Amino acid sequence: MARTISLRCAAALFLVALGLPPPAAAADQGYVLLRFEQYLDSLRQQAGIPGLSAVLLQDGEVVWERGFGMQDVEASVRATPDTPYFVGDLTQVFSSTLMLRCAQQGQLNLGLRVLQFMPEIDNGDVTLTHVMTHTSEDLPGTVFRYNPARVGPMAAVVDRCAERPFRVALVEQIFRRLAMVDTVPGPDLELPDAEAALLFENEDDRLRLQAVLARIAKPYKTEKGRTVASVFPVRGLDAVGGVVSTVRDLARFDQALTDDILLTDDALTVAWSTPYSLEGKALPHGFGWFVQTYNGERVVWQFGRYPGAASALYIKVPERRLTFILLANTDALASPLTLQQGDLTTSLFGRLFLRVFL
Repeated sequence: MARTISLRCAAALFLVALGLPPPAAAADQGYVLLRFEQYLDSLRQQAGIPGLSAVLLQDGEVVWERGFGMQDVEASVRATPDTPYFVGDLTQVFSSTLMLRCAQQGQLNLGLRVLQFMPEIDNGDVTLTHVMTHTSEDLPGTVFRYNPARVGPMAAVVDRCAERPFRVALVEQIFRRLAMVDTVPGPDLELPDAEAALLFENEDDRLRLQAVLARIAKPYKTEKGRTVASVFPVRGLDAVGGVVSTVRDLARFDQALTDDILLTDDALTVAWSTPYSLEGKALPHGFGWFVQTYNGERVVWQFGRYPGAASALYIKVPERRLTFILLANTDALASPLTLQQGDLTTSLFGRLFLRVFL
């Protein structure tokens, strides 16, 4: 109860600061969230995002979820919490979860050198942890440089430690286990090859996933100040991209993290701990997640982006057991591309959440 009250109070103080009706009216959580969604929708329109879906969780429970605008403008299809989107680089939070599960089961050493998986790396000291914390370049472990291209090949690590293909491990250990029924492990399942088809011998499962892909939010981009229809880049599935999901399904994943269903507390500590530079400064990325401090509180987060097509933002405040997830059908949640530097406050959407609730 105390945590829920703190959420209400933080939002109420935000309303007071804006000169909006305080104390009596703002004490009602529904009113507070209504004001919050009005500001969020205003930001969406300013950013030129046709369709946006959002969810807020407190103590592992969904306290608010909404769809804003259109997932398909031309067909007048509204965005909802069940609208599927490409999540882009957000895929790496699933990859890191699978790798950490292997580690907690004693099947993977996170200090393993990556040369056997990435022979193009010319430094034999680079480890799995260096790649997943984006510190695999220059002097490994001490210099941060966000490079998702290096995370992609980590699917082969999961192949080996889980003793099954990366896609199968995603489905068996996360998506199916958590009833993430609108989450698809790769867009190629729309027209699967023989190998992909073997993963879903049940025809009903194949048809369900194909139906999800058929209603994915239509992509848009900004061109000469106007929002126009776009196309998705051709891409399969690897450890850093390719997953399609909804905010409602991502909420199920978040609940599993909050309730220690997927990972132990020790594994989450690894995920949300960062390396240090030679000068002793904390670097901004943990094992699959960005980590930073805002107003004295730890915030862990990740973003995803398909240029000119889609974007995602996933923010957790672990000590408050508070989570905010956004999916959009333009790249505006991560544009201009400053989030890769590791500062969530460069995002207008991230900043709104932080200012209201922290």
